[in-house]
Amino acid sequence: MIEIHTLEQDRDERLLDQVVTMRQGKGFGELALKKERLMPRAATIKCIGNCHLAVMSKEDYNKVLAKIEARKLRKLIDFFKNIPFLSKNSKTYLTKLHYSFE
Repeated sequence: MIEIHTLEQDRDERLLDQVVTMRQGKGFGELALKKERLMPRAATIKCIGNCHLAVMSKEDYNKVLAKIEARKLRKLIDFFKNIPFLSKNSKTYLTKLHYSFE
């Protein structure tokens, strides 16, 4: 007899679309740390091999990485704005677009 949990898990896995494959040293979850209010996750991370994770608190992220990440994002958006077919897009669109690049 198949358990309901197994059926739900199979259903959920069929609904997942792979958007990006992350390489060694990459991070995720920074959107939740940038927002002032708690928001539900926008994505699910699934490891397909051995994986080691480190956890960072919001306070530590703000002290250590927030300014560096904001500077890198501004530079990338400026770069995108100099590409003719992207130049007319909004900063919001380009910010979302950058998550698709490695």
